[in-house]
Amino acid sequence: MTEIRYFDTVTIKHKDSKQFLHSHVEKYPLRYDDGRISSQGQQVTCYPHNDTNNQWQVLPTKEIPETGRGRVVRHSDVIQLKHIVTQTLLMTHDVASPLMATNQEFTTVDPALEERRNDTLFQLQLNDANDGTAWKSLSGHFKLQHLPTKVLLWTHPKALPEWAFGQQEVNGNKNQQDKTTYWYVDDILEDGTGNDFKNRTVHIEPKVTKKRSFVKKFVELQILMLQHNAGLTADHPYASDPIEWPFSLSGVSFWTNNEKQQQIYMIGNLLGFWICSIGVSIFVGIMGADMLARRRGLDPIEDSTSLFSQVIK
Repeated sequence: MTEIRYFDTVTIKHKDSKQFLHSHVEKYPLRYDDGRISSQGQQVTCYPHNDTNNQWQVLPTKEIPETGRGRVVRHSDVIQLKHIVTQTLLMTHDVASPLMATNQEFTTVDPALEERRNDTLFQLQLNDANDGTAWKSLSGHFKLQHLPTKVLLWTHPKALPEWAFGQQEVNGNKNQQDKTTYWYVDDILEDGTGNDFKNRTVHIEPKVTKKRSFVKKFVELQILMLQHNAGLTADHPYASDPIEWPFSLSGVSFWTNNEKQQQIYMIGNLLGFWICSIGVSIFVGIMGADMLARRRGLDPIEDSTSLFSQVIK
């Protein structure tokens, strides 16, 4: 965790979908499929992979000192975000977003257009924080509220059409209580002052790793897998069909080191899959046979109440 200071270049991720806040030179089309008109501004989307178009610089909206703690970004500060590749400022305005007519479109604007400055102002709202709390990477979950219109920077799993390369839509959410409007800084890439930003935070004691039981780890892993799959918006090269599951025909390249030619390749647990499949099949077969027998007046599996009565006798 590193404190974020003004003029840092950062990458920002959506807390739920784990996708990067992204922009590129392509524009919104003049007219959408439903006939609505856009601003034809620069597209702002979410993108799942690391890319230079994910880089944003944090700019102050007030005078700050050349050095010292006064350059730290804090809760409730009003900031601007500059897209590094196109050198434009993040903004939103009273134009409907591509997929949701009730939400606002996000785009970017040339910093030289002073008349649009108010549209580029956002208030940083850290989760569970007080005035003066420093904004930190990874742990500093935040909402970004547009100062003039009060909408929140937000994204959702539905993908945009081909004109946006199927990327995830970003728009302005008017629901202040929506818990899916949180973001976090994934990484700090550059310090605007040229200093060693990796070591500028005060010393922090190493975090003690908590020991967790196998059951808790297993349950957490299943939940994370379900959440990740629920957030997928497009096909990917590691997708597998159900017919491939019993034999683990498709795996996932989890980690690769090209220099040392090392790789960690993940495959399914064949033993676990077959034990569960056979167990479920036997259970369904027994219950199905029992229901069929009961319809014919037979009672192959005695009720627990009758078994209990026999034990009492």
